[in-house]
Amino acid sequence: TVITSSTQCYNKLSMPEFNKLKFGKHFQDLEPDLRQKLIHWHGKDYAKSSYDLFRKYGGAYGKGFFDLRGLLPSVTCPTLVLYPDRSSIFDVDQAVAFYQHLPKGELAILPNCGHNTYENQPEEYTGLILNFLKRHEF
Repeated sequence: TVITSSTQCYNKLSMPEFNKLKFGKHFQDLEPDLRQKLIHWHGKDYAKSSYDLFRKYGGAYGKGFFDLRGLLPSVTCPTLVLYPDRSSIFDVDQAVAFYQHLPKGELAILPNCGHNTYENQPEEYTGLILNFLKRHEF
């Protein structure tokens, strides 16, 4: 089984363009709560450099364009696509695209939920995953 949450299936802009649009602020200009969260996650010495790298290069998404839709039909195991409906980064269309191209895909949308599903609605997030895994035991 595979579970994906709050991730990109395809992009319409190159990652540098996307990052400029979504992550326009420099680290020092971020809201204090977000800056503190990044420091907590990455450590005081690496938070700024990690954010700057992500802002410039898009993390795991690379620099250019990509589209997973053509590859998804080859994923033949049960796959849960878990997505928030209020992500400030990715639209729900990304979740629908994943789901529609997976032969054994299941779609779960968390209502009134921001990008970090596990943080915004941890009980619902965990419940959906555990339920999915129970139904697909080998």
